[in-house]
Amino acid sequence: MVKLNGKNIFLVRTCAENIDYHLPGVVGAARELTSPIDIWECFFTDEMLNDIVENTTRFDDKTTRLERQEIDKLATIRTFFETFNSNCKKYYIMSEYTTVDEKLEAFRGRCGFKIYMPQKPNRYGIKIYALTDAKMFFTAHMDVGKQPPSPYQVNTSNIGLVPRLCEHIWNSDRNVTMDNFFTAEVAEELLAKKLTILGTIKKKTNVASRISPRKSACGEAVCVHFKNILL
Repeated sequence: MVKLNGKNIFLVRTCAENIDYHLPGVVGAARELTSPIDIWECFFTDEMLNDIVENTTRFDDKTTRLERQEIDKLATIRTFFETFNSNCKKYYIMSEYTTVDEKLEAFRGRCGFKIYMPQKPNRYGIKIYALTDAKMFFTAHMDVGKQPPSPYQVNTSNIGLVPRLCEHIWNSDRNVTMDNFFTAEVAEELLAKKLTILGTIKKKTNVASRISPRKSACGEAVCVHFKNILL
């Protein structure tokens, strides 16, 4: 306890095991690089650039494209997309604060992932889900679209999407901020993977239903704590 301006102030010390810092920055071979070209090559390899040059707007082998498109909507850029995702995680370590969110990338061409969202500024486009560094705004992992029944089909609901985006930071004591689309039903699962979350929730969820429906006065905050979740 300390006295400040005649008032007794009680100080609470944070347990050492609850303090965790992850300094954001490049890792591995990328730490020794200073040339912009060398840094570029960490994320965009010669093989990726050759695919662009050889196929112009297509990044794959035309002779097998139709066969692969039957089981993979991302077939035309599958290798390019996975290589870039892998390099983002390989050469950069995220800070302790991360974010999961979506973005509608404007696009009106032909694409199996193109969707229409009237509430967005660009109503047509490709929805991209991403895990990013909240301090440095670096993207570490991206995911897009639903797939037909195939080895590439994955759970695209929030329950499947969020753990998949965060898989490479499991057991790191990081925090993930997200909006109400992602938070429902994932808090306890991520906590088991030693990740905490901060986000809004929808009224019609199992978690929100545990809060008393009474109305709060203007400026009043209501907190509910159960298990390891604080609302």
